[in-house]
Amino acid sequence: MPVELGSFSFGFVAGGAVVGVINHYLAKSRDIESRSVKDFNEAADILDAILHKERHGPMPETNIDFSAFQRVLRQKNELIRFERYVEEYHQARKNAEIVFPEDRGDLVRAGSAGWYHDANPIVLAIDKLLECTKRK
Repeated sequence: MPVELGSFSFGFVAGGAVVGVINHYLAKSRDIESRSVKDFNEAADILDAILHKERHGPMPETNIDFSAFQRVLRQKNELIRFERYVEEYHQARKNAEIVFPEDRGDLVRAGSAGWYHDANPIVLAIDKLLECTKRK
């Protein structure tokens, strides 16, 4: 009887240790996942605010840094889609900007504000970028 009781106790302790180690690693992975979601949401909130402001008044002088948000994108397909939308945004800005010749004649450009001849493609590109900034 003592041998049976001893092996039962050893099995109980060893089983408890194994369960404890498994729980530890599972909890650690949940912590990493929740931390990455938190980082994503923080970066998404910042970019979302910048894009909403730009959406209501696109200006050629605006320079948005997308790199902080790109760093928190974990899935490759999300990153590829976001980079494609960023390229579309830059192309829309380039295509919409009014370029004045060096000899402007009687045209006066007030202050440092620039103009776009049509901001609609820029707004559409910003809308695509905003799709990527939805909180998880």
